[in-house]
Amino acid sequence: MKLQKKCSIFATEANALKTAFKLIENYPYQNYNIFSGSLGTINIIQNTFQTNNIAISIINQVKKLKNQYKNV
Repeated sequence: MKLQKKCSIFATEANALKTAFKLIENYPYQNYNIFSGSLGTINIIQNTFQTNNIAISIINQVKKLKNQYKNV
């Protein structure tokens, strides 16, 4: 995935999380740990009443993984 040169740190970290969740969808294991140094990104996706498109996308990916009985 190539990001725009003007991407913020938040957008970059959020896109990295999206990529990680996308990869997890294709693996058979149930338990995963993802480490991030971006507290802002973690905080924004923990708020399920989100208007940020990237955060909404990540929240939806997490829900999809939970429906597949995967723990992230």
